[in-house]
Amino acid sequence: MTISIQGTWGTGKTSLMQIVQDKLKAEQKTKCIWFNTWQFSQFNMDSELAVSLLSCLIEELTLSAEKKEKVNRTTQAIR
Repeated sequence: MTISIQGTWGTGKTSLMQIVQDKLKAEQKTKCIWFNTWQFSQFNMDSELAVSLLSCLIEELTLSAEKKEKVNRTTQAIR
């Protein structure tokens, strides 16, 4: 599941997401991965967004070091 919250600056989006994350973590049935897209839109780095998201997911997932290295080499090739 992916959750997206949109609103103007200062309306509490991050606070709401942190509350949701805390509730999900308390249930211990889900894995929450926090990925902030703000930096990519703010600094015109749209082309880096997909690869950076994949890199974040890989780092957060439970993979063997060998598999992580293989995926990291693939993402470097994509870049």
